Amino acid sequence: MKIKTCKSCDLCLTNKFTPVSGRGNHNSEIIIVGESPGYYERKQGLPFVGKSGKLLQYFIDRYNFTNNTYITNAVKCRPSGNRTPNKIEIEKCNKYLLAELRIIRPEIIILLGNTAIESFYHKFIPISKVSGKITNGKPMVGFLYHPAYILRNNDAVTDYIKVFDKVVDYYRDVVDYSHIVNF
Repeated sequence: MKIKTCKSCDLCLTNKFTPVSGRGNHNSEIIIVGESPGYYERKQGLPFVGKSGKLLQYFIDRYNFTNNTYITNAVKCRPSGNRTPNKIEIEKCNKYLLAELRIIRPEIIILLGNTAIESFYHKFIPISKVSGKITNGKPMVGFLYHPAYILRNNDAVTDYIKVFDKVVDYYRDVVDYSHIVNF
C-alpha cells in the first residue's frame, strides 16, 4: 500500500519526502511493525533498510520467512531529530497501519517496540514487560524490542530467537510450511 501524500499531522506537513510505506508480500502471513522511518528509510522510501533493518532481515532470512513477510512502521514519516513519535502522531498515522492489516490479514503480527505496541493496542504497554512473549489469539501477536535496541544491547537477542521459534511452531500448527528451518 503506497501513501503518496498525507496531511494528517505536523510530521507530514513538515516532511519534504513521501511517507514511507510498507514493503513485502501483500499475501504474507506475517507482518512486522516497527516505530517510524530512520534516516536511510526516509532517503530510500522503504522501511528497515538501515542497520536495524539488516539485523531484522537476518532473522527473517534465518527462519526462511523472506517471501512471506510484510514490513512496515506504525508512523510513516520520520520525526525530526529521530525522536520517538508522540501520541498524536501515532493516532493520526494509525489509519494507514489498520489499512495494511485489513489488506494483508496476517496470521502473525510482530510488534517491535513501544510505538508499534501503542499503535496496535491504542494504549501504552512497555516493551520491557512483554518482550519475548506472544499472544495465543488469532492473529498471534509477538512482542520484541526494536532492532536498534538489540544493536545497543546484545543480551536482548535471545527474545528474538524465542519469538521466531514460537512463530515457526505456530506455523507448523496452522500452515504447512515445511520449508521453515527451526534452530
